Amino acid sequence: MIKNIYFLFMKRFLLFFLILTQSSAFAKDPGDSVFTGIQVHTIKLQFDQPNYWDSLTIYYEEGNEQNIVADATVDGVVYDSVGVRFKGNSSYSHPNNKKPFKINFDEYREDQRWDGLKGIHLNNCWNDPTFMREKIHLDFCKDAGISAPRANYTELYINNEL
Repeated sequence: MIKNIYFLFMKRFLLFFLILTQSSAFAKDPGDSVFTGIQVHTIKLQFDQPNYWDSLTIYYEEGNEQNIVADATVDGVVYDSVGVRFKGNSSYSHPNNKKPFKINFDEYREDQRWDGLKGIHLNNCWNDPTFMREKIHLDFCKDAGISAPRANYTELYINNEL
């Protein structure tokens, strides 16, 4: 039941909020191609663990930042053994099954990155039926010279369900 409700909410776009976990001395910053223009990335998480949702919920509710292992396919590129967990506070507590996630590409494979990023945060656009407010706000801050995280959009599939 919970799983079915969750997948209904996942049929819409999630705003994904990428936070860099490392600094770069290179001319090209990690994640630059991820944030170029407005794109909708596709992220597919495949959990082998049959009770992954229950485990994620229990870990989160206990305050345990334990990751669950999953394989991720991002825009057609496969990343073996990434760490996945719930994140958030208010957005997590909202009474629906569209939860915010944190994906750590280097949790189980130290040198694994997506365009130089060690990890990403997937926000759930809590209380935003437009799925645009956060992205517009962050772009406005950037254009105004205010420091803000970079963001873009994604479709999230979990075990092949949108």
